[in-house]
Amino acid sequence: MKRIFEVALLGAWITLLAFGQMADKEHKARRRKARVKEILIQMEVDGNEATARKDAATLDTLIADDWVGQSSNGVQTKAQVLDGLKSGDDKFDAIMLGDMKVRVFGNTAVVTDSQDVKSSH
Repeated sequence: MKRIFEVALLGAWITLLAFGQMADKEHKARRRKARVKEILIQMEVDGNEATARKDAATLDTLIADDWVGQSSNGVQTKAQVLDGLKSGDDKFDAIMLGDMKVRVFGNTAVVTDSQDVKSSH
């Protein structure tokens, strides 16, 4: 009888340990996902500030080479945005970030947001 109790106790302990490890992995994954979202939101803020300052060098480091955006000028590539800043053709008086959503799927993230922009071209 004592042997059965010891085996049951060992089985329960192993089960609790396994659940604890699974919970720890899930907690770490949630923390990592939250950190990724935090970083991407800050990059969006930094990008808007760089645009307002006409800081093409900083914006160049923040935007992926294959980035595309939709604006009042239509679809624009990274090169077009940087060229507009460097040439002075695009003048931004105010840029306000609107709703932003960050979705993380494994090692990929998608950021969608809106901006209210006061500018002249």
